[in-house]
Amino acid sequence: MNLVHNNKQWTILDVALAGATILLVVYFYLKYAYLDYRKRKGVPYMEPEFFYGNARRLVKGEIFFTEQFLEFYQKLRSRGVRHGGAYVLFSPLYIRTDRSGDNKVHLAKRFRPFYESWRSANPEADTLSGHLFNLENAKWRDLRVKRISTFRSETLRINPPVSGLPRVCNKPYRVPGTDVTIDPGTTVSIPVYGIHMDAECYQNPEVFDPERFSEKNNSKRPSCTFMPFGEGPRICIDDNWHHQEINKIFINW
Repeated sequence: MNLVHNNKQWTILDVALAGATILLVVYFYLKYAYLDYRKRKGVPYMEPEFFYGNARRLVKGEIFFTEQFLEFYQKLRSRGVRHGGAYVLFSPLYIRTDRSGDNKVHLAKRFRPFYESWRSANPEADTLSGHLFNLENAKWRDLRVKRISTFRSETLRINPPVSGLPRVCNKPYRVPGTDVTIDPGTTVSIPVYGIHMDAECYQNPEVFDPERFSEKNNSKRPSCTFMPFGEGPRICIDDNWHHQEINKIFINW
């Protein structure tokens, strides 16, 4: 079979070769421009597959974003790297896994480069009896407010409103302590849910344990490992309002 175009005959073989050439050019362009991007930047990365990147199950609708970002976080943490790259389709994603106090998950903090009973008669003397079932009046109310805060925080740790903090870099940004420069247009994500479910931050993270957020344990917890409403200037505006309203309800109840 011959195809005639501009007085030139094209055979099926010619068309097939032309199509194959175009596909190869497109493939190598996408591979260089997108899939090899992290390699050129010197960022540790998970080897992507063509089209899906590292998010095959997410793209196919088998898992949710929360599960996908938790998987990204855990894979990078298991390699012992401070940060790394992943791909969703052809979009490169920079993921910060370092939780050190010096960094303070700085990509969320440094906003400019990134746009997105039986009662005890004397509980002071008998400290073991100073719990909600024994205390009364103002002491009972004050302790209840403290306790409800721990329950609220633990609930938000396990079920954060956001699974990650996505930001888009709008100017070149050099990651402190590395030779890596993030280019404008790159999506950066702080994996909130991954950090909340990290056994290095919270022992037995799947277990509901409000004591993690007692005054004593709050001071021991690594910096910036609890971010249910985000962090930095783009933190959810409902954060303080949410805490105040719940405390107000229990104080007046």
